[in-house]
Amino acid sequence: MPKTISIKEAFESGFDHLGKNIGVFAAVFGILFASQAFFGGLGGFAGVISAAPALALPALFLRFSINAVSFIVSMLITAGLLKVILQVHDGKKLELQDAVRELFVNHKYLVNLVLASMLTGLIFCGLVMVFLAVLILTMLAPYLNLNVHAAFGLKAFFLGLPHNPSALAEFIGISLVFAAVYIYLLTRISFYMYLVVDKDLGPVESIKKSFEMTSENFWKLIGFQLAQLGVAILGLICCCVGIFAALPVCWVARADIYRKLSIEESASPSVQAP
Repeated sequence: MPKTISIKEAFESGFDHLGKNIGVFAAVFGILFASQAFFGGLGGFAGVISAAPALALPALFLRFSINAVSFIVSMLITAGLLKVILQVHDGKKLELQDAVRELFVNHKYLVNLVLASMLTGLIFCGLVMVFLAVLILTMLAPYLNLNVHAAFGLKAFFLGLPHNPSALAEFIGISLVFAAVYIYLLTRISFYMYLVVDKDLGPVESIKKSFEMTSENFWKLIGFQLAQLGVAILGLICCCVGIFAALPVCWVARADIYRKLSIEESASPSVQAP
């Protein structure tokens, strides 16, 4: 019988480690925001030069290149961030320079992390496509005939919803089913990045392992994610400054949940043939 995870203990761990590693988290935040600001500035520059017709094509190529490099750098920093969070949770004393260096030296996980992120992106894109296909086939088809522009058909559909209770109920029902499936998948694969960085698993193996780890504590994990959202909202309410404390608390709390689930998984007795 697997041990039930504790949301209270996870957040207690988060608050405890925040106080002990405030300098480390401040440095991590600084690097994250500097990276976002740098690539955001480059993207803004590409947007400015794209206004000139003669530079539209080079600007498009530049923006694509910036987005690609930004994605790769963000994955590299994410790998380092997860390493730092796990080490902080495990009680390892990190010097400031060690934490900063950790953000940029975990390139060996980069390929698997990128592939796993792309695979999960494809899963959710496929889910959205299925939702749109169901919506079009069941509800939007009469509004999207060949004689009506699609934009006008969609506008007519959504404007008519409040005046058609049965269509509104059907639309809400389909949307709720989609939201439920989305939340289910998001919860079940939520630890794939940790598994790539901590266990050096491949993209498919990390997603499968995350499904196995979360099978016994699904509703607890839903509660944990709601608690994370509540902590983040409280951080934003505190003049937005509190988010700098709320995010590290949530990071370490999630690492605590991950550690407990991964320990349970490895400690589970295997069934042997007689």
